[in-house]
Amino acid sequence: MPYAEECLQVLTTMSQYWHEEARAAAFDSLMKLTLAAHKAFPPAAGEPVVLSEQARLLSEQVLPMLSSCIEDDCSKPAAGAAAAALAQLIKQLGRGAVGPTFLEGAANMAQLLLQDKAACQVRPGEGGVG
Repeated sequence: MPYAEECLQVLTTMSQYWHEEARAAAFDSLMKLTLAAHKAFPPAAGEPVVLSEQARLLSEQVLPMLSSCIEDDCSKPAAGAAAAALAQLIKQLGRGAVGPTFLEGAANMAQLLLQDKAACQVRPGEGGVG
């Protein structure tokens, strides 16, 4: 995919930008870039849970970024965009494509969100996550 590496570098930098809406847009774009690679380079026929090399390389970089935001970012818009992007990637790529270890971590993050214990849900002075 032409310019995928350059796009990834720019979006990675943007995902760490100070403005929460810029980070949220970066997470949405990272998801779309990964899905574009998956559509442009589909897995081999008969292997629905295996990613192509191009999609795998992107997902190995994008999924940890999204997870890190959900776990650590105190901004609700950014964490919400990261959670939505992560959910879409798991749905579109398939559970088998992301691996059981990552799925377990994603389930733990979802549990934190549902229990109002994620970093973006903890009010100052209430203590840390957990």
